[in-house]
Amino acid sequence: MCAWIQTNTFYPDWMRPDKCGAIVNCNKLSWQGLPVDVALPLGEKIPQKTLDWLIEFSGQQRRPLIFITQLKENGKFINKQSMTGVGPPAFQQQLAEWVKSGTKII
Repeated sequence: MCAWIQTNTFYPDWMRPDKCGAIVNCNKLSWQGLPVDVALPLGEKIPQKTLDWLIEFSGQQRRPLIFITQLKENGKFINKQSMTGVGPPAFQQQLAEWVKSGTKII
């Protein structure tokens, strides 16, 4: 579920998906007892302002973040994504293991 529409979340009004260019899911994954935010772009990538805010929020709240970039070949989406983890090195290692094992993240 999109974090912006959930009650008791920290997301400001401008983080509404149609305004910020991303959908953020905050209750799908956890790591070492911490919720992991997963941000998906509405297009190819998350706009820089939104990504900067998410990365800062992740650090302030000590919430690991995964953000997605949709990959293209010859100008067309190819139904593949790259995933980047923001958080401690152990979290980034866990993300690599999730990806390698095929764990559903999005």
